[in-house]
Amino acid sequence: MKKLGFLLFAYFLLVFFSCPEDDFLDSELIVRPSYDFDIHAGKLYLANPSEFRTLSMDDPLMPTEVGTVPLENTIDEIFASSGFVLMKSDFSSFVLPLDLNGIPTGIEPTAFFLGCQPTAANDSLFFDIDNSLIDCLNRGTGIESTVFVIPKSNPLPPENRIRKIPVADPRDVANEGDLLFVADGLSGLKVFSIADLDDIQLLSHLSDFVATRVQVSENQLTVISESRLLVYDYSNPAALQLLAEMSF
Repeated sequence: MKKLGFLLFAYFLLVFFSCPEDDFLDSELIVRPSYDFDIHAGKLYLANPSEFRTLSMDDPLMPTEVGTVPLENTIDEIFASSGFVLMKSDFSSFVLPLDLNGIPTGIEPTAFFLGCQPTAANDSLFFDIDNSLIDCLNRGTGIESTVFVIPKSNPLPPENRIRKIPVADPRDVANEGDLLFVADGLSGLKVFSIADLDDIQLLSHLSDFVATRVQVSENQLTVISESRLLVYDYSNPAALQLLAEMSF
C-alpha cells in the first residue's frame, strides 16, 4: 500500500509541478511542506504543519479536497485504514475517526499513547512502541519498554484490550502476516508470532548485534545494526537464514 501510494502521489506532484505556477498556487490543493501521506480506498491523506487534509483520488489527474482538520502538532507518519487514520507526532500518537466514505468526521484527533518511536500497521492492527532507554520527552518516569499491539476495530479500547510485548530496548518494528519483527536495540532482533493475540510467542532471538531498524519485503528481512546490514530469509521464522551481510 505504501509503495502504491508513493507512486500515485509522485505522479500527482509531477502533474502539478508541470503546471504553470499561478495555476498551481490558485488550486490550493497542497500546502507545503507535507511531512507524510498515505492512500487508502481512493483517498489521499496529507499531514501538513497545521492541518490534516483529505483528497479524493477518483480522478488522479484532478484530486478533490473533501475534508480538512486543524492540527496542533507536526505529524511525522500517517497510517490510514477503514474508519480511522493513525497519526504519529514527535511526542504522541493520535487517532482521527473517518466516516464510511473515508472522510474525517470533524472530531478532533484523540491522543492515546506517549511515544516517539516508529509505528507500523497491517490490515487489522496498529503497532506502537515506547522505550525507557530513550526518554525523548523528558518524562522521567512511567516509561515502559514495550511493543503495543492495538486492534484497528477500536484503537481506543480499554487498557485490558491492548496487548503488550515487553522487550528490552525497542527501536523499530515490522510486520508481515502473523509475524512481528522487533529491532530490540541492545538485545538484538526478535521475531514473534501474533497469530493468537492472547498467546504471543517468541519464535527467534538473535542477540549478537545491536538492531536499530527492520524492514520486510518478499520473504526477506533486512536488519540494520550500528555497523552492519543483514538480510535474512524468514520462511522458517524459528530458524532465520542469513543471506547477506555488509559492513559499513
